[in-house]
Amino acid sequence: MITSAGRETLLWSSRTLLRCYRRLVRGIIRREKRTCSSMAVSNSGNTFTVATFNILAPCHKRLTKKQASRWLRREIDIPELFTKRTREILELIKSAGPLDVLCLQEFSTDDRIVDMFHDALGTRYNLLQLPRAETEEGLAMFIDKSIHIVKTVTQELPGTSCRVALHALLQVPTIKTKVLVSTTHLEYQYHYFSEKIRQAQIKEILSCTEKIRSEYLLGKDSPFLLMGDFNGSPDSGTYSLLNEAGFLSAHLKVHGLEPAVTHKDHKGNEFTADYVFYRSQCLHVKPVVVNVHPLQYGTMKWPTEFIASDHRLLTAQFDLDQEILLDGRDDIATVVDTDWTHKRRQNRALCSLL
Repeated sequence: MITSAGRETLLWSSRTLLRCYRRLVRGIIRREKRTCSSMAVSNSGNTFTVATFNILAPCHKRLTKKQASRWLRREIDIPELFTKRTREILELIKSAGPLDVLCLQEFSTDDRIVDMFHDALGTRYNLLQLPRAETEEGLAMFIDKSIHIVKTVTQELPGTSCRVALHALLQVPTIKTKVLVSTTHLEYQYHYFSEKIRQAQIKEILSCTEKIRSEYLLGKDSPFLLMGDFNGSPDSGTYSLLNEAGFLSAHLKVHGLEPAVTHKDHKGNEFTADYVFYRSQCLHVKPVVVNVHPLQYGTMKWPTEFIASDHRLLTAQFDLDQEILLDGRDDIATVVDTDWTHKRRQNRALCSLL
């Protein structure tokens, strides 16, 4: 039997919990409004805008039971399907506004799809492409043609699924510094051993980028952005390892939290896997606008209407300090090869890899 004092205690506790719940909901709504806000314009003229997007290669996209047959198993088998979806992806990328660097994961090596990207983006961007072995997709980096590509490095990562990383050292014309941009797509699967593999892959990436920075005498405060599909949630060991190495998530910095979901896998699991990290030791780099696209959807759950990919497009705009001095050599070492067709037929990167 509950006494009068007990009833008052329970009533007080329930009211306290209700107040806390209301505060939590209001906080989530405020953050959602911030996340879904349109692309703001920075006050600084020295901005650097990047994006990362896993576009789900047609060779991996499973057909529905209605679409599939004995001979048709993947979207790549039906040209009208992957053509339509590629158009939707390109429209979404263009709607995100002008980008300095666009990093794509699961970028198809199929000539028909590469041609579509070339027709849509080739006028504005140079393309660096790094295919994965034993599959028909890989990494791609689209870099605005006003930016000089100083050096590019390709890297094979440890593991069983031929994962790779692509690094580009860039000379941004509006500021006196070089910017190192890296992208990757880490090991899939979610068990103890795959998490250890992802951590080993991150360590290899950081080791490689340190060699690049050392070669060009770049200090710890030089801009360094690392983005892609990390296949790890914010509470994963991979995420913690990057934090310990001095990297912060741009979305976390701007919004105070990560999106609840950026990926819905083929099993229906929803989680955050895509990030733009920056080196927190660099005081000359500040994320100011970070958005998850399409903007009309929130980030607390997966939008069922969005079917262009199984990942969301993530954009991040940074303010770069114009006064930062250029350390190291001023030479421009790489000449970009814009002959898309020739390199594509050789299934190699579309630039001179040093």
